[in-house]
Amino acid sequence: MNNKNNNTRYTLIERLQLKYDEPSWEDFTQIYQKYIYGILHRLGVTAVDSDDVLQQVLIEIWKGVKKYKRLDNSRFRSWLSTVTRHTVCRHFRQQKKLSDIPLLILQPELSSPEIEQWIEEEWSKFIAARAMEELKKQFSAAKINVFIASSRGFKDEDIAAEKRIALSSVRVYRSQVQKVLQRVVARLNRDLD
Repeated sequence: MNNKNNNTRYTLIERLQLKYDEPSWEDFTQIYQKYIYGILHRLGVTAVDSDDVLQQVLIEIWKGVKKYKRLDNSRFRSWLSTVTRHTVCRHFRQQKKLSDIPLLILQPELSSPEIEQWIEEEWSKFIAARAMEELKKQFSAAKINVFIASSRGFKDEDIAAEKRIALSSVRVYRSQVQKVLQRVVARLNRDLD
């Protein structure tokens, strides 16, 4: 976040609910816009329209965040994706491109397992990307590259030969990064959702 103190998402939402706060809004946008873009893409918004639709989504969030209340076991991403989905429906209706999207998206009051799966997949990508950003600040490029190669299924021996490091280093690097990654992903899921 741009903010000097590392606030959780709840504190950020509370700041947005209390008053319009430009730095908080910038933090919110910086944090969540990639996730929203992912949902827009999944719902069939073209690259040409995605910036405009993103702005429409952000306006709707800005209008609605004051009314947002976290209910028991509810997730912020559910509210965020619902606002996004409704905005996409409006966009397609205004563009009269209803034939371009699946019928299930045009029924925003209905929950579709397919859409819920898309939302979960986009959330996982969003969290993974943010986690990798943090890992790159904590580990050397060599350790990150070993971890990435390992996660893509390359054998330890091949990684060691390519990177010209000891086989034991490959295992140590992978283990170090993996342990921190698990903690970072858990924290991001807790703080951002």
